[in-house]
Amino acid sequence: MHLLPVNNSDERAGYPSASDYDRLLRCRASYLLSRRAHALGQLAHQWSPEADLGTKKHVANMEDPEALSEAERADWQTCQTKRDEFIRGWANGQPFNSVKEQRLWLRKGIRPLLTGKPDEILRQGNRAALLDFKFGNYRVDDSGENVQLSIYALLVGRDDDTIQEVTVQILSPIASSARLD
Repeated sequence: MHLLPVNNSDERAGYPSASDYDRLLRCRASYLLSRRAHALGQLAHQWSPEADLGTKKHVANMEDPEALSEAERADWQTCQTKRDEFIRGWANGQPFNSVKEQRLWLRKGIRPLLTGKPDEILRQGNRAALLDFKFGNYRVDDSGENVQLSIYALLVGRDDDTIQEVTVQILSPIASSARLD
């Protein structure tokens, strides 16, 4: 089975993302507020310089790290070093494919149920690894308790019937490496 994105100006087509589900589980009112604001064309959450910087660092993963200042690049580089260390251990020197920022969908028939866009998906034979960059200076749930990563693992497994093992990895400048197989 291959999951295809809905063609719409909102790439999520109004369906919940993996991070939306985390918000739903933590605070239903916040989730409902976000959904209502989206339907009205409004913002439910206020912009912050920290959120903007996190977005800028995620864009650097895809495009140009030179767009980051020297101070901004330090955290980004720490995460890249952790990424390289993880890949060395996970890939065991064998070739693998890497796809960044690919939107995946879970559907019931043709009806979309939820969506997610992992920062990076590594594929090697019947194995996959999901890398999630967290650039903020706050603690996030460990891989084994992280709803967003659990949804990503589900989406990757459903996207490719040959995948038998999914490993998830959080890459953060402040957290030590931990992984869930």
